[in-house]
Amino acid sequence: GVEEGERYYTIDEDERIKLDFYKNMTLHFFAPASFLCAELAHESPVARETLLTRYRAMRDKLRLEFPDVPADEQELEFEVTLASLAAAGVIPSSATPAIAVHGDRGRRKSRWLESLSHSFFESYYAATRAVHGAESASEKDLVARVESTATKLYRNGVLERKESLARPLLANAVKQSIACGALGRDPADANKLAVDETKRRAEEAFWARFLRL
Repeated sequence: GVEEGERYYTIDEDERIKLDFYKNMTLHFFAPASFLCAELAHESPVARETLLTRYRAMRDKLRLEFPDVPADEQELEFEVTLASLAAAGVIPSSATPAIAVHGDRGRRKSRWLESLSHSFFESYYAATRAVHGAESASEKDLVARVESTATKLYRNGVLERKESLARPLLANAVKQSIACGALGRDPADANKLAVDETKRRAEEAFWARFLRL
């Protein structure tokens, strides 16, 4: 379609997964902008320091998916990305105390950039939701449970992207649940993982912000 002089293309949902390989090869170039636009889609305007804190959290949680950036370099990456978003008309300025999306055109561009990471958000949400109420189990068994739950969530329309069901992505999401403490070694059996419900709920809430629930 064409809107405000710009041409837009859509992809058949059943064909999206075929393009996933090529998308993932280039996505890391757009990841910083995608993360910031995801946060701005959730809340805009937002204080600059708050946005930086949330950006760092997103970077940390998705470190298995995108090239890692040392903590002392993340602020520079953040500033460069804000400048790029301002140049693209997504935000009016990168130098203000609060950052906001700039008008309808800015919102449209922001939504497009956010969508580049949406399948990751869905996978990580599915992983944290799937282990709710789970008994202690091996990591392999928990990954299988997550895969089954993610498929059901997709069929029920909770997850929008078919590529969010990719096994490597869901397996990494389980590893992130381990890293954040939502899953931890069972004191009674070191070969099994047990759910920390408080941390699991916090992790689920983090990812749920980016889904249309």
